[in-house]
Amino acid sequence: METTKRVLASNLAMQLEQQRLQLDVVNNKANKLQNSAVAEALDDNDSVKISFDAGVRTALAGEGRAERIAELKKLIADGKYRPKAKDVAAALASAIDDEIAISKLEGDF
Repeated sequence: METTKRVLASNLAMQLEQQRLQLDVVNNKANKLQNSAVAEALDDNDSVKISFDAGVRTALAGEGRAERIAELKKLIADGKYRPKAKDVAAALASAIDDEIAISKLEGDF
């Protein structure tokens, strides 16, 4: 049983790393395209600043999020929340990917 959990954890870690590598490739391509497009569009004295604030992040999260959070809190409080390891790993990978993308857009990465 313990060996199975280790194998599953190892597989999830490998899948997460593969997703990160794929995201890096996509982000590199997007950055190259963005940089070349911006360079062509700007004069020497022009500048561009991209930023995200909490309002934009909240808007990107979508409607109905508060209801879903309340539902999850209730399930946790009742001891009935049992997410699948695969779903947790996928959500974690997605959240990491989102944070990396936002950081790159903000210039923090």
